[in-house]
Amino acid sequence: MAHLTSFKANGAVGVLRHDERKESDNVQSRKNECIDNSRTHLNYNLAPPRKGTLMEHIRRVCDDNNVRLNNRKDLNVMSSWVVTVPKTVPSQQYQLFFQRCYDFLKKRYGEKYVLSATVHMDETTPHMHYSFIPVGLDTKNNRLTVSSKLVATRTELRNCQQELSNSLDKEFGYNLGILNEATKDGNKTIQELKYKTTVEKIEKAEHKLENLQGRILKQEEVNAIKGKKTLTGGLKDVTYNEYLSLKKTAQSVNKAKKTVKNLKAEVEELKKERNFYKNKAESIDLQTQINHTNEINAIKSKLEKEKQLHELDRSFVKAILREMPQSARDEFKLAQDNIKARGKQKEKRKHNPLIR
Repeated sequence: MAHLTSFKANGAVGVLRHDERKESDNVQSRKNECIDNSRTHLNYNLAPPRKGTLMEHIRRVCDDNNVRLNNRKDLNVMSSWVVTVPKTVPSQQYQLFFQRCYDFLKKRYGEKYVLSATVHMDETTPHMHYSFIPVGLDTKNNRLTVSSKLVATRTELRNCQQELSNSLDKEFGYNLGILNEATKDGNKTIQELKYKTTVEKIEKAEHKLENLQGRILKQEEVNAIKGKKTLTGGLKDVTYNEYLSLKKTAQSVNKAKKTVKNLKAEVEELKKERNFYKNKAESIDLQTQINHTNEINAIKSKLEKEKQLHELDRSFVKAILREMPQSARDEFKLAQDNIKARGKQKEKRKHNPLIR
């Protein structure tokens, strides 16, 4: 499974600091992560080290390779693939898997534009963050430029995943499953993927919550066991096993209730997160529709202008012809007929080379 995201300068600095963490940093897990700091020393970076700060390095690379770098705060200066190792790959082949992914992406986006390729072994599933400067060809100005819009497109998302999958399947000799149900169509945004993941988390949490609530009811039924107090302060009509069950229930009820409370809070947070990503995905779809509508309207407007110019030309020619003497109009019509005849003859020769 692979995801592609782009970042502005400030965001890129924070992302790389997080990706290239050291054990001594004691980095805390984010919402969608589970970092084990005792395993952070197993992380490694396949990319060569950068020189200076991130932006100093990017500027130097762009200057050395004649790449235009616009001085805009909203410019995405870094794109990043996250490639997760499939379950089909055995642990002894993890290193080979990430090396082949790095080689593929390095060749695709240019080795000189690599910023980082950190492999994380300290989270639940090993994965690699391949970050690079998104350099594409600006065909309007015929020059290379830093632009995620030219590089990190939906078409590129689909094509890169398919070609990476083919390359790795060929290397390992079997279908690794890089293209799963979430990414095989290549048309899902990160927001859509996170929305789907969050919904799954909610379902799991609610299922666990139902099980815990069911267990508490059974414990309360155990509490309903009736025993009689003896003259010496003891209990009768209660077996020793029932006594142990009551003791265990008393110890676990409060813990279970606390767990239920925490799970309810987690479900509410997940629902907020789900709604956020849902709205984000819907806004992206709406923006895409607006862009398409604007493009269609622009084409219609252009065609309408061309039609008006054509009508204007015809009116102008007719006005001139009306002012001409009859002999001039006859010569003009003869010239038109000759042009049409030559056009037809040329069209015939195109379809039949034997006609001269």
